[in-house]
Amino acid sequence: MQFRHGGEHEKDHRAFRPCRCRRPVISARADDDVAYRAILNKDWATAERQLLAGLDKSPDNVFRMLNLAWVYAQTGRKAEAVQLYRQVIDADRDQLAALPSREGASAKALAMAGLTRLEATP
Repeated sequence: MQFRHGGEHEKDHRAFRPCRCRRPVISARADDDVAYRAILNKDWATAERQLLAGLDKSPDNVFRMLNLAWVYAQTGRKAEAVQLYRQVIDADRDQLAALPSREGASAKALAMAGLTRLEATP
């Protein structure tokens, strides 16, 4: 699925919505392609390594944070996932991801859905 983030300088992104598909939001930028494929293949170590490297370059990238939170949740690191979801929720501005179907999802809404799901699990 292609997502377009709101804002003047945002780029197209591929993503799954955790609140519906229970899958991560995935960026389609060339430098994130390895992380994208790794998540799809459940190669959590590679995905984490790539997402962390991306966050080193762009620490405010909420979509990488959402993806990394997903990786943490899938690898049993609930506390780390919760922390990232809260960072996205507490961010100064929200970013909108729009599906080709013209359906939209805010990064904060995706983070809240992920957080709610994590808090509902023991």
